[in-house]
Parts: sequence; C-alpha cells; structure tokens
Amino acid sequence: MKTSLPKRSQPHFYELKKITDIILEQAKNKVAFIILFGSFAKGSWVQDIYQEHGITYDYSSDYDLLIITKKYLNKKPEFELWRKIKAEIHRNHLDREHPTTLVIESIKRVNSKLEKAQYFFSDIIKEGILLYDSKEFELAKTKNIDKKEIEKLNKKEGNHWFNSAKGFLSDSTHAMSENRYAHAAFHLHQTTESFYHSFLLHKTGYKPKTHDLEELRKLCAVYSDEFLKIFPRISKPLDYEPHRLVQKKEIDRLYNSDNPEDWYKLLLLAYIEARYNIVYRIRKEQLLWLIEKIGKLQEIISKLNGKSK
Repeated sequence: MKTSLPKRSQPHFYELKKITDIILEQAKNKVAFIILFGSFAKGSWVQDIYQEHGITYDYSSDYDLLIITKKYLNKKPEFELWRKIKAEIHRNHLDREHPTTLVIESIKRVNSKLEKAQYFFSDIIKEGILLYDSKEFELAKTKNIDKKEIEKLNKKEGNHWFNSAKGFLSDSTHAMSENRYAHAAFHLHQTTESFYHSFLLHKTGYKPKTHDLEELRKLCAVYSDEFLKIFPRISKPLDYEPHRLVQKKEIDRLYNSDNPEDWYKLLLLAYIEARYNIVYRIRKEQLLWLIEKIGKLQEIISKLNGKSK
C-alpha cells in the first residue's frame, strides 16, 4: 500500500497528521490501521463555489478515512468513538475547509471482505494511503472468485434499494396530501437513505452501518462529486446532544428559516425527530424543495447506475 500523498494533496499533510493523532488519542490502542482513501488519496479533490437560483453553494471534498479496529465494536461504542473523534476534530478547527468522513470497521470484517474482493475495501487498499499501521495485523489477499457473479449480486441489491427509495417517495407524497408533514419528512429521509444505499451497493457492494445522510452523501461523493452539488454544505453543526431529542427552540428556528441549509437540516433530523419528537415540524414549502433536490439525486444515481428513471 502507498504511504505518501500525491503531489496535489501534499499541502494537507500536516492537517491529516493532526487528524491521525486525534484518532489514535481518542481510540486508545483500539486501532490497527488508518487509511486515507477517496479524492485526497488520488489527488483529485475539489473545492468550489457555485450559485443556483440566487443561492450560493459551497462544496469541497472530505478527508475520507478508514479506521480499522483490532476488535469488533458494538454499535454504541463505535458511535461514541466516532462522535469523540469528530468533536475533537471540530474543536481543533480541522474541518473548516474539508470535513472528515470516518468509516470504522474491524480487521476481521475488512479481511473477510478483501478475501471476497468487495470493491469498496479492495479499492481502498489499492488506491489508499496508509497513515498508521500498528504492525500487529496483516491485510488479507483476495481469493479466486467469480467477479461477474459479485457484480450481478451488487446490481441486484442496488436495484432493490432503488425501488425501495421510490416506494418511500410515494409514501411521502401521500402523507403530504393528508397534511401529515412530519410523516412526509421521515419518508423523505428514508427515500434519500435508500437512494444512497442503492448507489453504494451497485458501485461497491458496501452498505454502511449508518442512517446519517451526510455520512452517506460523503461516501457516495468518493465516486462522483455530483453528490456534493445537490444539498447545501452544512456550515454549522446541528445544535443537539446525542441520544436526546432536539429542543423546541432549535426546531422552531429551522422551521421559520428561509435558509436552504436549515431546510436540509430538517431532513437530516427526520429519521429520529419526525417520529419521536412531538415538537418536530416542517413547512410544505420546505418539503417541496426537498422533493425537488431528491429528484435530482434520483437522476444522478439513475445515470451513474445505468438505469432509467
């Protein structure tokens, strides 16, 4: 595996070194490998600003990092590790220009996928940059398998999630027709999540263990920066505490806002808040804007997956 950054990414070496140190400090001897993948590993990262309908969109590539742990982490410890690392990166102002996407997987699972030549992990090993190696483990070699059969299965699973997304979209429009706007928002979240899963499964055979739409969008953007141009970039993190419902004051601020970034935040929150928080609300205007954006997402995935709409 490569150990040095491509020339175009070298100015970011010290920032990546600081992020690596934060991961190791927060993980406390749990990490086997840290690998940079995606656009910064390939030297193809982007940073751009454009306008659409009078709205300025700022999009830039993430630092995409695969953290391979020595042992499997249950869902809660994995989330806590992810949260602590992200919080420390933010506290040190290391996400101002390029946010960090973290994928956390155990060495056992990664090696199992490598042996089966799963594209997501195989491509990371092939194109990625090794930032840290504990020297305690080895990464597996690919066994002889039928790659065409794997591609066929990936396509089948991707199509399943694409059709699920269209079903959730239909559920959302039905809920809107009955003025059940919170229900509509939840189904739009499910629509968006399913579209992202459709693309990732079709492209890589990998389905991340997250419902976080921002994390899914960033993983999709590893393979096409078109995914960065649909929704606004989040300039300020959501104001809430993990494992607690969002306060009414923050929901009201988002509801009354004319800023599309805040409308997008209502979608990000909808997986939990639209179902369990009685103060969650969203305007019809905001829902219609989200449906328009999700329609663009569907078009992009249709094109990239070689499907018709």
